[in-house]
Amino acid sequence: MTLDAIKGAPEDTPFCICSHHKAPHDPFIPAERHRHLFEELEIPKPENLFDDFDTWSVALHPSEQRIGNGYTEETGHIKDPVQRKKAQYQTYIKQYLRCPRFTSAFVRY
Repeated sequence: MTLDAIKGAPEDTPFCICSHHKAPHDPFIPAERHRHLFEELEIPKPENLFDDFDTWSVALHPSEQRIGNGYTEETGHIKDPVQRKKAQYQTYIKQYLRCPRFTSAFVRY
């Protein structure tokens, strides 16, 4: 649909178009051809990976959008909780980054 809109737009009129690849929450399911993208990379972990959220707004406390609440299939074998959370972050962020790769393959700047 986005490509059709771009193709049909008048060439002498400026426009802006936003095409989002999907909702920004997991599970992230990338295209099959991108399933192994970034596998060899170690993506730096954020400073707040081990934050306990005590200093955050109470409105955020019930949220389950945290590293450590999932990806047990990939990381359940890791016994050390710190190492498991680091591995879960790597799984999470790589899955997230693989998804927009599909969209950007079709967009020309």
